[in-house]
Amino acid sequence: MFKKTTSMLLVSLLILLFCFSIPGNAQAKTITSHSWKYTISGNNAGYTIKPVTAKISFNSFKWLRINLDQYFNIPKSPQPQPQPQPQPQPQPEPEPQPQPQPQPENPYSLNKMEEEMLGYVNQARANAGLKPLVVDYELSRVARIKSNDMKENNYFSHTSPKYGSPFEMMNAFGIKYRTAGENIAKNSSVLGAHTSLMNSEGHRRNILNSSFTHIGIGIVSTNSGIIVTQMFIGK
Repeated sequence: MFKKTTSMLLVSLLILLFCFSIPGNAQAKTITSHSWKYTISGNNAGYTIKPVTAKISFNSFKWLRINLDQYFNIPKSPQPQPQPQPQPQPQPEPEPQPQPQPQPENPYSLNKMEEEMLGYVNQARANAGLKPLVVDYELSRVARIKSNDMKENNYFSHTSPKYGSPFEMMNAFGIKYRTAGENIAKNSSVLGAHTSLMNSEGHRRNILNSSFTHIGIGIVSTNSGIIVTQMFIGK
């Protein structure tokens, strides 16, 4: 504040001095001074100061102000800066929600005799404190093929002349397992077949094996009764 006031006072004094002689340019405005008469002491002669016409250029004031500002280090007023305009933010595209895929219907299902046998097997496991076996429909299809194979080729054995052992047959049809087993029976009824299997130690062991988790059941009718194939696997 002090520097700015001092600068303005010096400007005023210099303007008075410029009234006596400052050359100007073609567009400068003209300021005319007044005349004063002085008598110098110790001398009888009187002198008259003639009027002086001075042309003061506004460019001179500009030069003077710039140099005074630099000398007194007068800070210049900062020029207002344009404020940045906020840019619109892009809105994220909504992600498509995954549509629930319809579960394919199982093309294979158990017949009534196979459903009945499943009930007997899981009831026996429940009586022994074991988990029920889960129906594997592809394994049930293989078990029914085995029963039909025995009927059509008139044999009764774990080894098929066409498919080989139960494990070779499972492998041929792409059945995956950690452990596996098979029961076969011929009887006049489903309950009779189940009873005969439970009365046989080896067959009973398969039905109550805790390592097995899934079962496939295939039952076909014959002229004399039914042929039953039970295939067990542990996954």
